[in-house]
Amino acid sequence: MKTALIVAALSLGACAHVSGDVMDEREIAANGERDFKAPYNKVFGAVVEALKAEGYDVVVANREKGVIRTNRRDVRTVAHGSRYVAMAITYSRQYVVNIGAVADNAVRVRATPHIFANNEEMGGSVWVLEGPHGERALWDRLFATAKESL
Repeated sequence: MKTALIVAALSLGACAHVSGDVMDEREIAANGERDFKAPYNKVFGAVVEALKAEGYDVVVANREKGVIRTNRRDVRTVAHGSRYVAMAITYSRQYVVNIGAVADNAVRVRATPHIFANNEEMGGSVWVLEGPHGERALWDRLFATAKESL
């Protein structure tokens, strides 16, 4: 029922707010991964601190498994409706980060973003990849902040 309401609300004119690019494995590999030439534990800690600096609460930080997961962070709430029906949709973001050693004494960090609408994960063409608030810029900022801590 909740999903049907969200779809109905989106069809009432919110499509401009949620249409965009598709996030796929090629995009994440090309822009959401970075290799760092530093010890694993130092990179892990730097990524945790970078996520916190970006406003995320880190809820999982498992060094042994190389996994960091943030809590969802609200990014905007949009009201949709008509004369008879109104609904607010809160969009939130979350990162799942995987860290592992690669060749040449490097550590690879892979930051996978997730977007939710009222706590339901969105898929498809909902991503903004370009621009100052696009995913590529967000990845660059996250990785730059982590690198500064090394």
